[in-house]
Amino acid sequence: MDSETQSRGGTAGQPDGSPVDAFKSAGEHLAQFKSFFGNYLSAKADSAKLSLRRLLIAIALGFVGAIAGVAVIVTAVVLLLNGLANAIGAFFDPPKPWVGQLVVSLAVLIGTAVTTILVIRKMTGASRRRTVDK
Repeated sequence: MDSETQSRGGTAGQPDGSPVDAFKSAGEHLAQFKSFFGNYLSAKADSAKLSLRRLLIAIALGFVGAIAGVAVIVTAVVLLLNGLANAIGAFFDPPKPWVGQLVVSLAVLIGTAVTTILVIRKMTGASRRRTVDK
């Protein structure tokens, strides 16, 4: 016999009480189940909120890091081009920094234009090839 059966005065394998007691016990167990299930859902919701919060923080930190990285690259390029322009301007007998700035800016603009044209041609050529291959 188990201890619960002995404490109620029943014997093992036989029903302990009336059907009313069984329904009352089932109702108590159902209420307890509802309470446990509510706690489970609350814990899952809290876990989902925490995961979302961590994801948003990671995205924000990545965004700030990307901005910082772009700022460092832009600063490096500006310093490099400025130094190159000053070096070109220093070749003249009285130094003429405007000549170096003009030469470097024209070279950058021409290089950007040529690169843009080549990239556009490559993209349209690849698209045209895929269409012809079909």
